[in-house]
Amino acid sequence: RKLPSVAVPPAEVAGETPMTGAVQGPGTGAARQAYRLAVRGGVIRLDAVQPLRGTFHRRRGPIAWQPGMWCVRLLDADLRVLAQETAPAPDEPCVVRDPNVLTATGAPQVSKMTATGEAVMQVRLPTLPEARWIRVYRIAGSKPVELQQEPLGRLLASLPLSP
Repeated sequence: RKLPSVAVPPAEVAGETPMTGAVQGPGTGAARQAYRLAVRGGVIRLDAVQPLRGTFHRRRGPIAWQPGMWCVRLLDADLRVLAQETAPAPDEPCVVRDPNVLTATGAPQVSKMTATGEAVMQVRLPTLPEARWIRVYRIAGSKPVELQQEPLGRLLASLPLSP
């Protein structure tokens, strides 16, 4: 049996909702840009900014705020927050169980994997011509904040955007 197709209004595409972890700010239903951030040795740099084209699926749900994640914000020239997005931190060590190395009890050995080179991530935010800065925070709390509030955590980078 074939399911009927349902039209989704453009403002609802890509999961732009006022919920936790979703893109917040004016213009969230409009054009978007990909901000590619690179981190090496704790230093974050803006690698590229590219316009996004195409239709993207609706986000399944908001990304929960968790300690260690990043909060990426767009700011104007007066340092007012225009939009924000949460993202998994690309520089965090990954803990996995290695099935090829067993402990004395026969269980997989726990291994910690750390990136040896540059870690790169992409954050999608609205295209806002008034944006002049991008700020990256490492979140310390589990409660999301509104645009007018400062995130609980540490500011990792404040990067200028070319006009």
